[in-house]
Amino acid sequence: MATRCDRMAYRYTEPSSCDTFVALPPATLGSRIIFGKNSDRPSDEVQEIVYFPAATHTRGEKVEEAGEFVPGFSISHCPEGSITAETMMAILRDKESGINMEGSFMTTGSMVSILPQEAHLPCIHFFTGTPDPDRSLFKPFIFVPNIIQLVKTSSPVLGPEDPVKKQPRFQTKPDRRHELYIKHEKAAVMQESSKEKCDMMMQQIRKLEKERIDEMENILQKGCLDVDQAVNLFSNCTEDEILIYA
Repeated sequence: MATRCDRMAYRYTEPSSCDTFVALPPATLGSRIIFGKNSDRPSDEVQEIVYFPAATHTRGEKVEEAGEFVPGFSISHCPEGSITAETMMAILRDKESGINMEGSFMTTGSMVSILPQEAHLPCIHFFTGTPDPDRSLFKPFIFVPNIIQLVKTSSPVLGPEDPVKKQPRFQTKPDRRHELYIKHEKAAVMQESSKEKCDMMMQQIRKLEKERIDEMENILQKGCLDVDQAVNLFSNCTEDEILIYA
């Protein structure tokens, strides 16, 4: 039988799950709302990024969705106009605080959203789609018409054979790794074996990420969005990331 101390120890070592942050004006650059989230899950759980176009659902229709919110670290006392998307990414990457979790229960995917208050400006979202944001690339996505499915970050479609759809549920565990996840996983092994290769790869990742962030900031500053380019914004960045891992 567990003692009271044993139960208390167990209680405090349980995973505390996801970290969610919201930065509000006037602390943010451009008086924007900046949202950040780490999805903390079992280390072998794959986070895919897929696109669902807008749709109207009839009464009683089942819509698959999932969501969770766990309050965590507090951001306060920031100078006016100082918090940016990059600030939020740095927070989500922080391992010392436990925000970026490691081990058997870890950060498996991260996102940052910039939500301008001006109606004519687009909301810009950044997703990793891979574990550990400290060695992942935040890739931009903007909702525009004619977006096609994000193939490189979509898990294999199992149809009626998916364990989540069969009864009894979850009797088997399929391989849900998407192409980006597999490339990122292989790159992580290589990074562990060579510090030089690791440093070179991370420099390329950060350079690509910075370029995309600057491009998005330019859109917000000038209020000019090329919709045709935005259609493939996320997919093209994913392709560039995969090339770095090759």
